[in-house]
Amino acid sequence: MAIKPYILRLAGVHIIFLGLSLTGCGVKLSDKSTTGDIDVQLPMPVQRSDAGDTTQQPYEFQIVKLLNVFELSKVRGQYARFYLSPKIKDNRLDGAFPSADFVKNKKNVYTPTNEISTQMASIYFHMQNMALLDEKLGAGSVNRWPRDIGLNVKMKSPEGLIHNNAVYDGAYDAILFVADENNNLPIAVNGGILAHEHFHSLFYKMVLKKLYQEEVIPKKVPLGTSAEGVQPSEEQSRQVYNLVLLKGLNEGLADFWGWMYTNDNNFIVHSIPIVEEGRSLKLSKPELQTLVLPTKQEIFEDTQVYIRNGSLLEANMNRLSYELGTQFARNLKGFVVQHQESRKINLLQAKENIAKAVIKFLPQVTNEFLSKGKKEYVYPSTLISRMVEGITSLTMGECESFIQVLVRTKEADHLLKCKNENGKIKIQ
Repeated sequence: MAIKPYILRLAGVHIIFLGLSLTGCGVKLSDKSTTGDIDVQLPMPVQRSDAGDTTQQPYEFQIVKLLNVFELSKVRGQYARFYLSPKIKDNRLDGAFPSADFVKNKKNVYTPTNEISTQMASIYFHMQNMALLDEKLGAGSVNRWPRDIGLNVKMKSPEGLIHNNAVYDGAYDAILFVADENNNLPIAVNGGILAHEHFHSLFYKMVLKKLYQEEVIPKKVPLGTSAEGVQPSEEQSRQVYNLVLLKGLNEGLADFWGWMYTNDNNFIVHSIPIVEEGRSLKLSKPELQTLVLPTKQEIFEDTQVYIRNGSLLEANMNRLSYELGTQFARNLKGFVVQHQESRKINLLQAKENIAKAVIKFLPQVTNEFLSKGKKEYVYPSTLISRMVEGITSLTMGECESFIQVLVRTKEADHLLKCKNENGKIKIQ
């Protein structure tokens, strides 16, 4: 979905407001000292049906409330702190705070007058929602607020400067936005992508940070040898496997977070159309009946091929991780659908229950890799089984529905069963 209609519409709103201010109809430039809870008009995700459908454009202007703003002219407050083209100082973002401009109508509703102001206010609102969601799900102590946000960040890849992307960088604990140079919905306005990046901060702090410290996984891809016919070492094979599995899990859970927040099966496409259907979470009933998990053997065999072609190892690992991530995300959405149907609850409650299970599951991922990651291969099915077991008041029926996914995956050496141990359902 192109962003041009949104820009034109936003520009039209600005023209109307500015025109009214010139004719004395109660619209004026914002007071630079405005603080507190502030009503702001921003492009927001539309409401969707449980199936994720809508007959509208995916974003529309809505009046939302920014909470506990310290300084509107910088969009600084309890939940976000912005840096324009930042540098790094003492492992934190450092640099100038960008300025934002708004107009205010006589109902005290503020509307941003330019693109960067729209983006800053949108990011603030979604970060605010992520903070409230963290608290609700049991992850309120994980992140530090306000979140550091870098705008117009220059990041390089082997092909040159990166455009049209956002990245959570655990080293600086910041979400970084590079230059947006297309006509699609700006990434900084895309609530689903912002939720996706926010989840990466949870995964980094609850999983990856400890594994890096304990050297279970390397911070850089272990390139090793790429000579034809040379077998990769056991250590290199395991390290690459671990990196791919963890990145796949990270990306899949982050995609689930973006869907959970927006109920949009294709939230990424509005800003990055090249993704198309490859990461769609739209599932038909027949597809729900055929979901499988990636297997240890499949991941291992793919990574072996990539290691032997070392010059493309990192790119291939990234591609495979996103493919695995989509499988994880689709299974998680499938769990939500099954959970909602089996308990006859609304979709919002079903999402919240599964999301709470994910938060409880993350420390178990860390423990699984700490105990096995240096000597054994961690199985994807083992990880997801632990997540399912963490669903509050898991029923035998829900467990048995999940077991069907494991049966289709054909990874287990023996027939897995759901057992009731002292009132708690376990998969054995």
